Amino acid sequence: MKQISSEEWSVSIETSGELIYKFISDSMHIMNDPHAENYIEIEGQGIWSKVKESQSKMKRRLPNVKNICICKDIDDNYNPIESTNIIKPVDNLMICHTEITNISENFLVSMFWKDEIGIVFAAIDDLVKFDGRKERIVFTGVNIKDIINTNIFQNGKFQVEVFINGVFSSKCPGYVLSINI
Repeated sequence: MKQISSEEWSVSIETSGELIYKFISDSMHIMNDPHAENYIEIEGQGIWSKVKESQSKMKRRLPNVKNICICKDIDDNYNPIESTNIIKPVDNLMICHTEITNISENFLVSMFWKDEIGIVFAAIDDLVKFDGRKERIVFTGVNIKDIINTNIFQNGKFQVEVFINGVFSSKCPGYVLSINI
């Protein structure tokens, strides 16, 4: 990729057929392109962004985020347990629980967990396959011990941004009580 400006990168690749790809940032975070037109799930390899040689823009009716919250766990019926936007040092897990409506086809949900200054400390994709239901619950979790050394614990604020098929849909702010590392 070539840097065009401080916030813009570009790449041109000649290909015949299809191209699948992911972004790698800071040699640590691997994520799908939140603005890709298509996504594919490869067994054993996860979800990948996909571009077709003959790809054209098409209008789609995207699903909507009905409700979003941070919680500490999920019950057997996929409901949030202890919905809160405050994470304590004794917590092991924080979960973003999202209710999505208006579903009419497969879609990709991307959740970007960012610290106060916008640095991504976790990025999780979930390919939701259409099974006839118009509403679904999607949730992703972050293990606290995996992010203990990130800025989130120094600044105390974070947010989860939810994208559906690369289009920003909603965000949920959160706070971390101070912790001594």
